[in-house]
Parts: sequence; C-alpha cells; structure tokens
Amino acid sequence: MDINEFTIRLQELTPKPKQVLELLLKGKTDDRIAQEIGASPGTVRKHIQNLCDRFEIDSEVAGLKKNRREDLIALFARYKPELVSDRFSELILTTKIAAPATSSNDISDRHPDWGDAPEVLDLYGREQELETLEKWIVQDKSRIVALLGMGGIGKTSLAVKLAQQIHKQFQFLVIWRTLRNAPPLNNILTDFIKALSGNQKPHLPEDINQQISLLIEYLQNHRCLLVIDNWEGILSSNEFVGHYEPNYKDYGKLLRRLGEESHQSCLLLISRENPREIPYLEAKSLPIRTLQLEGLGESARQILQDQELSGQDQWRILINLYRGNPLALKIIAKTIEELFNGNVAEFLDQSLTLVVRDIAFLIEDQVNRLSQREKEILYWLAIEENPISLKQLRDCFLLPVSPLELLDALESLNWRSLLEKQQAKYTLQPAVKQYVTNEITKVVCREISHPDEKLNLLRTHALKKLPELSEVKENTNNSLIAEVKNKLYTAGNFRDQTSIIANLKKIQSMLAGKPQPEIGYADTNVENLLKEFA
Repeated sequence: MDINEFTIRLQELTPKPKQVLELLLKGKTDDRIAQEIGASPGTVRKHIQNLCDRFEIDSEVAGLKKNRREDLIALFARYKPELVSDRFSELILTTKIAAPATSSNDISDRHPDWGDAPEVLDLYGREQELETLEKWIVQDKSRIVALLGMGGIGKTSLAVKLAQQIHKQFQFLVIWRTLRNAPPLNNILTDFIKALSGNQKPHLPEDINQQISLLIEYLQNHRCLLVIDNWEGILSSNEFVGHYEPNYKDYGKLLRRLGEESHQSCLLLISRENPREIPYLEAKSLPIRTLQLEGLGESARQILQDQELSGQDQWRILINLYRGNPLALKIIAKTIEELFNGNVAEFLDQSLTLVVRDIAFLIEDQVNRLSQREKEILYWLAIEENPISLKQLRDCFLLPVSPLELLDALESLNWRSLLEKQQAKYTLQPAVKQYVTNEITKVVCREISHPDEKLNLLRTHALKKLPELSEVKENTNNSLIAEVKNKLYTAGNFRDQTSIIANLKKIQSMLAGKPQPEIGYADTNVENLLKEFA
C-alpha cells in the first residue's frame, strides 16, 4: 500500500475505529482501550481486526502466521510516525520494517530460549501433574501457573518436561529464566522483550511500568510460555512467606499486571515459596492456578530399583520417611548403596540422625528463611511426637499469641511445604522433624556450655513434653532430654559428667529469684536434665 492509498483509508475511518486505532498506537492494552471507549475487550479486538483488514494487513506470508497488530503499528510507524508512541516506534521499525516478513525476526520461526533450564534425563511418575498443568495452560489459557513445593521435590524437572511437551505439540515460544542470583526485574524484562522482538538491543523505556506494558503488548499478540524458576530468590528471609526483598518489589507488580490484564500467554512460576500476589489473584477468580507439588507415590520405587537396592519390603517405609521427595531418595539411595551394600533394612536400623544427615541441606535452606515465630512453632512441633491442635500449640508459648498471628504463621509454614496437617492438628514430616530436633539439641547444648550467656531455647521450649499436651505414655516422654544428655559431651565440649552437672547447677542458681516470664521453661529443663545424670 502506498502513501496515497494509506491516507485515503485513514481519512475514511469512522470515529469509533479511529479512537481505537489512536489508543492502540499510543501503546494502550486492550483492557485499557475497552475502558476508555466503554466497550468490552472482545469488541476492541474486533475493531483491531477490522482495521487490519482495512489496511490490507495479511494474516500470513508464505504459509507463516503473521502478527497483524504489529504489522499495523509498523505501517503507521512508516507513514504516520507522529501517531505512534515512542515506546513502539523504534522497536517496531527495526524488527518489522527493516527485516523481511519471513526472516528469523518472525516469532513463529524462532527457537525456544531455554536460558538456564537444566537438562532432564529422567522424570519419575508425574503423569497426572503433567496432564493437569497442560490443561491449565493449553486448554484453560491460564495467565499464571504457580508450581510450588519444597526443595528436591522435582518442580524444575517437571516444568522442563512440561515446556518441552507443549513446545513440541503447539510450537509455542518458550523463554526460560531463573532468579537464583536475584537479577533486577529490568534484566528479566529486557531478556523477555529481546527474545520476543528478535532485537539484539531493544530500545526500552526507562520506567518499569512502561516496560511491563510493552511486555504485555507482546504477550497479547503472541501465544508464549514464559518460565521463571527459583522465584524464592527474590523473596525475603526472616518474614512470613511471600514478602519481597526491598529492591525487588516490582516483581510483585509484574505478577499483578500479568494476572489482571488480558493476554493470550502464560507465566509458569516455579518456587519453594508462594508469592503473596498469587492467592490474591486467585481470590479474584482470575485465570490463575497453583499446583502444590507433593512427593512421589509408588513411582518413587523406580528410583530405588534403578539403584538396585535390596529389601523391597522396606521400600515403602523409606519412601514414607522422606515423603517421596525424589532428590532426597536419590541421595539416600546412594548412601545405602555405598555404606550398607544396598540393604535398605540395615539402613533403617540406624538412628534418624543418620537418616537425615545427607539431605540436611534441603531442609536447612528453607528453615533458615523462617521468621522467628515460624521457628518457634517448628521447635514445638518437633518436640511433640504426636500432631497437636491450634489450642494446644497456643498453650505452649510463654507469652500470649493471638490466634490470627498463629494462623498466619501456620499458613506461612504450609506454603513453605514444611507442615503436615492431620484432622485439624499439625505436625512435621519425619525427616523435617528429625532435622529440627537435631538443631534444638545443638542449640541447647551450646547454651548449657555457656551458662553466662543469655538463655534462649532452653527458656522458651520445654524439652520434655508437657503432661497436659502429651497423648503418649510417660516412658516415651524423655527422648529429647535423653538426646541432649548424650550430645552434651560432643556438642557441648564437656570433659566429663561432673562438669556438665556443674554448669546445670550454675544455671539453676542464676535463675533463682527471677520472675517467671524470665525463667520460662529453663528451670524445668535443667531439673529434668539433672535427673538424667542422677
């Protein structure tokens, strides 16, 4: 179309299509245009389709599907540049006009950008999860899908398999990035827009909101799968789950806009922790989905079989102990193979301390991110062998804790995949419980070995379960006390029993005469430990 024909067709536009066109060229999204003209987004898209027809924008060239919307903007960038937003003009001109329509700049002709996606050699089970995720993304056209779960549970492997499956079947463009090293949002947006535009150095506005708008514009025009792994890398520690580090709050803005604004693409978010925007967006009945990835069931047996472990009648116990965590099972299977000649039964005869030794790093990463209140709850759940109710948990604390704060903390622990719920009562997975018990023992031994320093855990938590909370026999009530006693020689660096007793009595004398809130459980803990040495 030459300039004369273009000018005639522009002048013949009626007011409503002309208004839609002007707003489109200013960089407005379909939802924003709909609000301004008082119509639905579907009506806006129909107007844009008619405009493309009017200006003879082809839907395909040489059998390749074209993005008509971008070609329409490119046409105006050539003949009527004063109408085109600065946000689009340079980008559109370099990617659509300067390049032939069938070049590699056409998004349908580009290869997936896998970025830091790992190679996945095997994926055990997960057929149901794959089917669910594919349905959400392909059929339901969810804008955001959050794939959540504790470390080692297989989130990234599942996501890689899913992305490969979708790419093969539907030829969507896949762009994969990780937040492991906490890159600024600007870096991620630049990568996405560069991949989507085919431009090595896209011209981007400085304002982060405009950058997000530009990304959404592409996602409205192209059916893409964006994957962001390790979302927890930008979330803060020592707070309830889902809060951002100070310099990364714009990521939350990106989530809200991707969830609330209309587009035809999907962001697959992979994280150990749930960002706070996801429950908010789900509550608004938007096309947002969350899959909390649990451990493997019977499929976990294949991991043990691949390692050629013996004692198959004990495999179910081993799988349950680690709640079907595939990475934990692979690590433990290697230990069993090397130290126990592949005999699962011999391994299970060992103490739970050995059982969690090799996978401690998986749990430690998440426990270290907890708020103080979450840690306190974790300690109590480790001390109590049986699941306990919310009321029982509240009664454990020295100072009153509001039910709302307690529920917030429990919800936060649940979103971190550290909690198990059994009929309105709470407990921990066996491996997590033993890890936390080991940590309690280390801290208590350290406090006893340095009696002149401030008491913490020895004061705030009862090492012997409280009789009114206990639902087990008295003779099973001293396991943690006994464990502390046994570890004092090594973890507390004591020479002999006499020196241990001396330190315990010193703590007793220091507590004498102090108010009860300051003493807490320390006097009872010391008394119970002295009985162990009697």
